[in-house]
Amino acid sequence: MTRTGLATPEQTPEVDDPAWRLAVMAAANLLELLNQAPDRIRRCQHPACVLWRLRVKVQPRPATVRTGGRYPRARGGVIMDLVTEFLRSYVVPAGTSLAGDPGLKASRRSTGGVLSVFETSIGAGPPLHVHDREDECFYILDGELSVHCGEEAFDAGAGSFVFLPRGRPHRFWAPARPARLLLIVAPGGIEDYFAEINSASTDDERHHIGERFGIRVVTG
Repeated sequence: MTRTGLATPEQTPEVDDPAWRLAVMAAANLLELLNQAPDRIRRCQHPACVLWRLRVKVQPRPATVRTGGRYPRARGGVIMDLVTEFLRSYVVPAGTSLAGDPGLKASRRSTGGVLSVFETSIGAGPPLHVHDREDECFYILDGELSVHCGEEAFDAGAGSFVFLPRGRPHRFWAPARPARLLLIVAPGGIEDYFAEINSASTDDERHHIGERFGIRVVTG
């Protein structure tokens, strides 16, 4: 690379076709710019980016740190390999979380948007609400949860799995002591909603956040 971090024709892989070398150089320069941009555009599908990822091995900025074993421990950022465009495996050890967010085990960024997972406890639970964009699931680890979803009502004890589809108003609460569970939301990203809603100071602000994320309290 040059002092500016951009590639020159002499620094591209050895190939026979000069036009191909120029194309690779252009893709390398574009990737260098993408590496300086927000993580959400680092999976750019521009043909030059795809070409570069397929032909040249590029090490992305590290998103993991190894902790004595062969499995990486998750940190903030997208956990992916730009060479294959597949997400990288990771482990969140017991008692730890992603990016310092309590209980967060998988996020939109760590799973490429597939899902978010929290280990959390539920007591009184949230009011009746509806999700427009995601399905919500629980796996009960300890305790019991009472659930209303649409016209259905049921109790879920330890070892139970609960699925709450998007578009259907629901609420849930622990009838006795708080229940410990895995909250699984697909697609991922609800952690962004939690971060904003927990920082809101007024009902009006919470209303606007809910509208923006498609998670609305149902009244009446």
